[in-house]
Amino acid sequence: MRFGLGVLLTLLILAGCSSPGTRLSVAPETAELEPGGTLELVAEGLPGDTLVWEAAYGTLAGTGTSRLYRAPDFPADDRVIVYSQTDPRLRAEVRIAVRSARRLRPRVEIAGDLALIFTREGEERLVEALVYDAAGNPIPEAELRFTSEDPQAFAVEPSGPRSARVRALTQEATSARIFVRYGDLETWAYAVRARLQPDAVQLEDADLLEATWDPQAQAWTRVLLRRTGATEALSEGQVVFSGDRTGVWGRILRAEPDGDRIALELGPAALEEVFAELDYRARAPGFAARARLGTAGLRLSSVGGAERLVPLGPCEAGDAPELEEFEATLRIQSEARLRVHEGKLEDFTLAFDPETRHTLGPVRLEFSGEDELHCMLASWGADAPPLSLLLFTLRPHSAFELEVGASSSTPVEATLPQLSFARALHLGSGQEEALVAADGFDPETAGVRLDSAGELDARLRLRARFEARASGEADPPDLEQQVERAFVLTLTLPEPAAIEDPDYAGPRWEMGWLASQPRTRPPSAGRLKALVPTQPTATDAPLPTHEPALLHNPRVWSYLTTGASHQVDLGNSGGDDLPHLNFGADPDLTGAAEVWVRPCMPGQGCAQTLRKLGSTPKGEPFIWWPEKRDRGVYEVFVRHRLGPLGRDLPYASQPPDPWLVVRTPDLTELPLVLELRGPPGGTAEGVLEYANPSARAAGPGNEEVELTSPLRVTLQPSGNLSASPRTLTTAAGMRGRHLLQAPCPETGGEREEALELFSNDPEWPQVELPVHVVCDAGPNPAAHLSARPPGGPAPLAVSIAFGVEAADLTSSCQLDFGDGSPPFAWSAGSCPKAGELVHDYPQPGRYTLSLVVADGTGPRTLAQYTIEVK
Repeated sequence: MRFGLGVLLTLLILAGCSSPGTRLSVAPETAELEPGGTLELVAEGLPGDTLVWEAAYGTLAGTGTSRLYRAPDFPADDRVIVYSQTDPRLRAEVRIAVRSARRLRPRVEIAGDLALIFTREGEERLVEALVYDAAGNPIPEAELRFTSEDPQAFAVEPSGPRSARVRALTQEATSARIFVRYGDLETWAYAVRARLQPDAVQLEDADLLEATWDPQAQAWTRVLLRRTGATEALSEGQVVFSGDRTGVWGRILRAEPDGDRIALELGPAALEEVFAELDYRARAPGFAARARLGTAGLRLSSVGGAERLVPLGPCEAGDAPELEEFEATLRIQSEARLRVHEGKLEDFTLAFDPETRHTLGPVRLEFSGEDELHCMLASWGADAPPLSLLLFTLRPHSAFELEVGASSSTPVEATLPQLSFARALHLGSGQEEALVAADGFDPETAGVRLDSAGELDARLRLRARFEARASGEADPPDLEQQVERAFVLTLTLPEPAAIEDPDYAGPRWEMGWLASQPRTRPPSAGRLKALVPTQPTATDAPLPTHEPALLHNPRVWSYLTTGASHQVDLGNSGGDDLPHLNFGADPDLTGAAEVWVRPCMPGQGCAQTLRKLGSTPKGEPFIWWPEKRDRGVYEVFVRHRLGPLGRDLPYASQPPDPWLVVRTPDLTELPLVLELRGPPGGTAEGVLEYANPSARAAGPGNEEVELTSPLRVTLQPSGNLSASPRTLTTAAGMRGRHLLQAPCPETGGEREEALELFSNDPEWPQVELPVHVVCDAGPNPAAHLSARPPGGPAPLAVSIAFGVEAADLTSSCQLDFGDGSPPFAWSAGSCPKAGELVHDYPQPGRYTLSLVVADGTGPRTLAQYTIEVK
């Protein structure tokens, strides 16, 4: 008693210490969801680690005080119960109605044989059908309507709410559909009027107890029948067959009674051993299904409206890709034609046309580098309506698997565009397939961004298997084909990844569908072979492999044109030889082209990185207007920023001859002031002298290229000035000289004149030089110059006669041969009054021979002679 009072006292104390106001609630309390939909549930009032969550049909995931509820993939009235582990009296309940927005429809199926075989006029057979609701439960009160496609050949009379009797009215071999309708649903059986071979006997399905199929012998080998008067009458040599639902046939090798059963040993028998006259055409009801893959999972819907949701599979490594949508539609249509005339098989045609169309929405992949990803996203299968071949039934089935795998050696972000693939397989009549653009397909939506050189290989793989299985699930399929399609994106950005590097090659990528070799099991084995053993079909040949490419990196090109042979002379006016770069791409994508060059400058060598000249929209040429400071040799590169991927990673090309030489005249060493000196009453003289210095740089093959072009100077004297020659062309590395003269008045004195100089140097197109005329000096020296011969073919040896008169002790002389060779010079006071020497001109050209007399103030007078070497 004392112990009992102690326990009671303890319980009272614990009860007093508990919170009298503790209450558990879960929000929301009620909800309505689509099958497969999700809902967040949140509990309040108790700690999360003390709660127990249970759902009758759906699933719960999460920790703490919240759970993510996922509805079942079928309609249901679900309940979620939450209660305390320590005190189960504290509990809460959420009621969730799972309802599909689609209409869930019933279905109608034929019970028994699909094909009813009639062997005489007036014979009757029963056709029955069953109706199932959307949940697969039979509807016993359903009433069906039965009608004949050909009432003149087969009459139909209802015999119950779900059955009818069919009577043959014709002696001709023919067939017709017996339609079965429930509301707007429809299916059909076949009524077949045939004439059997004399030794053929049709078995009743109710008498068939057991049968054994031997795939090696391709025949039924043993059959057990109920012992009846009809089965006792069976004998060796007869051909027996049942309906297509059980699908048993063969020639009797031995018949023995076995108690209340009859045991038959059978051998092979072909279709023409059963039927003497037959004309059967069958077309099974079409089947269509659609699968849509999104972030929630794979949603399957049939043509009848039934829908279910399959959650996405986990990924072995990495995060799942962002897949906006994958959609596949499947349509299967089955047909058969069997014709036997006078015991000979005249036509056997079997065609299964499973047609699939897969549309892939934009897919986004992200990698941090050195990543691999593999996800089995989903797999699903679909059964098509069966097709009767009279002696058995084929049941078409299609199965699909969708997985994604990718790897990358560098950080990458990739977005694949929306694409679509269509395939139609006609077993018995060939194959068709095509890549098609999905609705709203736009390759501009694709894009790949790499932070450095590397590789990306992404594959979205679809495996499709089609099979037609004969009655009996244990048997291998009579027809089978498995095809694998992989949507592939391969991208390589080789080193170097910098577009200013001369060796940058741009990205190489390919995007499209790749096919594996189809694996086909043609109807050369199994029951089809047993049915038609002597007639191969077109499906015996292997189906071809297709590897269609959809998108790939464009083929880009560029070419360079100038007025000369890839040379630009800034000394030529009009800009006719300005470099024009034109661009092209296949396929034709939108974007722009950038022109980059690697300069090789005089005295600096060739640069290690490229210099960007500019860009132009695609379709328009790029014209470069170089300046004098751009004189040099350039290797031209083009970066094509085309399409979605090329915007970030431009494609690369070079013109076939990528070298461009920019040349210019270089007018240098102009005097600030010209001075002319002469005696009063005589002629004041002076010499204008300037240089066109040579400049060279490394060109193609490291050969030196002359970058200075000929300098053309024209003088425009003012007042009483005169110039000789008025116009002069000076080659690279040469000096130009003009003799200037002005009359001196008798009174002498000094005056100022002006001389305008015009040149083809783009930096000095026009210069005004001041001229100071001094008329108080003594007589000017006189220079004389001649050459023999004045011209001729190269090499040419020229005898030059020269002399200077009235030269004083301050006068110096210089004989310039005009070909760049060192001049012949005399120091002050040693100018010869007469002299002669021989000079060789080995190369063709126009050379100006000059004898210059100078004093301490500069050149005073000049004699020139032109030599033409051809």
